[in-house]
Amino acid sequence: LTFSSPITKAQELSTLLRPTNDVLIALTHIGFTENPASVEVDVNVDTNLVAQTSGLDAVIGGHSHTNPATGFGAYKYLPAIVADPDGNPVVVAQAWRYNNTLGEVSIGLRSLGGGNYEVVSQTGRYISVSFTGTAEDAATKTIVDPYVALLNTYNNTVIGQTTVPIDALQAFTQETNAANLQADAAVYELSVKNSIPVDFHLSGAMTNKAVATIGPYPVTLKVSDMFTLMPYENSLLVISMNGPQL
Repeated sequence: LTFSSPITKAQELSTLLRPTNDVLIALTHIGFTENPASVEVDVNVDTNLVAQTSGLDAVIGGHSHTNPATGFGAYKYLPAIVADPDGNPVVVAQAWRYNNTLGEVSIGLRSLGGGNYEVVSQTGRYISVSFTGTAEDAATKTIVDPYVALLNTYNNTVIGQTTVPIDALQAFTQETNAANLQADAAVYELSVKNSIPVDFHLSGAMTNKAVATIGPYPVTLKVSDMFTLMPYENSLLVISMNGPQL
């Protein structure tokens, strides 16, 4: 795998696509703008991408879960209009998180003749989504219900006990007993149960949550508690690497 600069790649693709396309929209997942308080984003964010990339008309992004109703930093709301290196406006949008907001971007085009168009306006809005009072579709519910029942049974499966809280609240930036548990479980599965020697373990996907925070102990743990700590049912991938590769 090669991870290149998203900003460099955006300019490369814009230069390639611009001559044969009337509208260029970048779909990104790098965060809206810089936030010194967050370890989740760096300088490779949508606002910087637009400021350093010519030829784009719109960016629809994600990752930073920026609330469009409040914006962030110098940006009071989303979508925001950011100037590219040529001084052209580019609309930058993001629809927050958890399916609670619908983002809408409108791009106005003017015909140049011959089937060609130019962008003359960009705007957008956010629409808050409320599920209150929305009735479930009966036919769809009939299809889904058996899977919901199976999932509930699986989530309620007891897998053990703990005598202490299992904490992943700071797992993104420091050592926690939940992250250690994840690593120890992975190494045990490989080395003890499958006789695969492990020299290095790399993982992620821990949440900012904790389980079994209230006694009396021992507290019984279920599969759902593990999903609270690690919301993805990841598989273990074994890779053999030599020194230079590592």
